[in-house]
Amino acid sequence: MFLPYATDQPTERRPWMTLALAILQGLITLCLLLSAHFWPLDVNTLLYRYGLVPAHLHLLSLLTYSFLHADPAHLLLNLFFLWVFGTGVESAIGGGKLLALYLLSGAIGGWLQCLIILTLLPPDIARVPIIGASAACAGVVGVYAVRYYRARISFALLPIRPHVVLVVAIFLAGEIGSGLWRLWVGDTAYGVAHWAHIGGFVTGLTAAYLLRLPQKAQMAYLTRDAEQALEQNRPGAAIPRWEAVLQKHPDDANAHAELARAWEIMGDQEQAAIHFNTALDIYLKMRMRSMAVKLYLEMQSHHITQVALSPAQRYFLACALEEGEHLTEALTLFRQVAQENLHSPEAETALLKAAALCARYLHHHEEAQQLIALFQQRYPHSQWRHLADNLARELASASPSADSSASNPS
Repeated sequence: MFLPYATDQPTERRPWMTLALAILQGLITLCLLLSAHFWPLDVNTLLYRYGLVPAHLHLLSLLTYSFLHADPAHLLLNLFFLWVFGTGVESAIGGGKLLALYLLSGAIGGWLQCLIILTLLPPDIARVPIIGASAACAGVVGVYAVRYYRARISFALLPIRPHVVLVVAIFLAGEIGSGLWRLWVGDTAYGVAHWAHIGGFVTGLTAAYLLRLPQKAQMAYLTRDAEQALEQNRPGAAIPRWEAVLQKHPDDANAHAELARAWEIMGDQEQAAIHFNTALDIYLKMRMRSMAVKLYLEMQSHHITQVALSPAQRYFLACALEEGEHLTEALTLFRQVAQENLHSPEAETALLKAAALCARYLHHHEEAQQLIALFQQRYPHSQWRHLADNLARELASASPSADSSASNPS
């Protein structure tokens, strides 16, 4: 039998919910098997109470029947599908939504199977309990097929890896064909709930579209194609893809940064500077200090010196550079804020911070004295005046060891 065991899509998070569902189903099946041999427990009574019996349908059984299995082979078949496809779905939508999808797909698939049995099949079939996670797993497969529509699936004993769309098409055609045939002959295909599978799968498809997974999948693949083109040193192929990403998400800082790198490889420094600056602006607005610092240092290494930032953003970036011990770069930005934006609220503290960096960390004592004198002249009534005076006295009297051990006044 061809069983799926892997896909070519990497997952971005640990599939804790998928693992929990698999373990829970395994434990329930183990308990039922052991109870039949060691405990005075009537398994058939449990199956009729918690399985899905169309003639005695109740809401709880629409949820519980998905956790019951006839034997280990039945369980393992469903666990293969749950693990292979559930890990990717959990990575895409999260564990909580995966659990909701699992329960909802099982419930709707089970309800559809009951409806078909009660309306189109002999009454005695309605008294046979339906069990198994197939409908719930079919819903997971439906979401996976939408989110990872380029995926290829590895099957045991199959030398090729078919496309997920082909796998789903064969699965759906087989289920619909088998379901219609069994209706024609008047039974349920030896216990296989084909209409539950169909109902679960359609539920998964519907959930995928409600979660806007087609759009997310398209953007994810577009981003991956752009990244691969840049890794393969094909900037001409990467640029239109990153531009397409930015048409949908103009505030994607990473896309702007990657587009800037592509333009730089192409030799267009002007376009590279535009997108580097846009990315830096977005990182700063989002208060992503580490990303802003990393990008700014990259810009400096590529000699992109024209940084189009507001005084507040320059000051914020300078503070982040100082925290990251990039002191020379921080000093440059503090100087720019103090000298080029005299009337900005940040100019006062930027000037004092520049003086402190020169005096205490970079040991540019002469420049520090000039900056302190400028501060005292420009801001005679500043609330930070006492800090400037203290710094001036330190420069006049402190030893080099004292200079190096002093702390930043601001």
